Amino acid sequence: MNYVRAQTFGGFVRRVFGLYFRNFPVLCGIYLLPMLPVGLWVNSFQPSHGLAFQAAMAVSTFVDVIVSGAFALAVSEICVGRHPTVMASYRSLAQYIGLVIWTALLVTVILTVADVSLSWAEARLDAGEPQLVPGLVFVIGLTYMFAAYTYLMFTLSVVVLERVSGMDALKRSIQLVSGFFWRNAGVFIVTIIPMAIAFLVIMLGLIALYGQEQFGESPSVVDNLIAILVPGVAVVPGFIVVVLLYYDCRVRKEQYDREQLAQELAR
Repeated sequence: MNYVRAQTFGGFVRRVFGLYFRNFPVLCGIYLLPMLPVGLWVNSFQPSHGLAFQAAMAVSTFVDVIVSGAFALAVSEICVGRHPTVMASYRSLAQYIGLVIWTALLVTVILTVADVSLSWAEARLDAGEPQLVPGLVFVIGLTYMFAAYTYLMFTLSVVVLERVSGMDALKRSIQLVSGFFWRNAGVFIVTIIPMAIAFLVIMLGLIALYGQEQFGESPSVVDNLIAILVPGVAVVPGFIVVVLLYYDCRVRKEQYDREQLAQELAR
């Protein structure tokens, strides 16, 4: 099947889940290898920890951005007929580690601004303060986060496939998304809805089975593992669809094809 092509809305969903289920162990492994230890560490913090909690969330975002680069390489290998492994994907990513870290730091700073503003607004609203300013900050922060995630979704794909980094990678992602902003956002949201529903059903089942207190303020290591593994399996299609959207935008704007993808991987 040719994944490097202009896709229809429904075509994205079919191809994403086809890739996901046919390569389930490798793709889930790519996500969980770094995110399992990072997630366990992040879950040791609570919002009441203030700056420490915000710093932990920023680290999680940073690692998440780097993981998207490994997904871009793994999905690209699959799309040219190869069979990636978890370790091979990260070894390939390590070849561009300087470019990846610098660019991931920039993206993390941009997204953390939204995170911090939303956390501040939520805390003020929960404290019962006058709602005008916190409410306005919350709306602006949410809009900013949505725009930032959508416009920068291709950044790490650009780094690992086009060897462009830093601000140039951010600008390149924005340029590719421009003209397809709402379509890309819509495809991404529709793709993750089935997994979000599955995640919700599983978590509700676990809460019903073990009791809500198991997922309270002081969860055990097992509870934390469940809280990472279940969403870890659910978020993988989101990483896949970003890579397919990247191909789609390049096909539509630059007549990109599978042969060019193979050449970029071989460089």
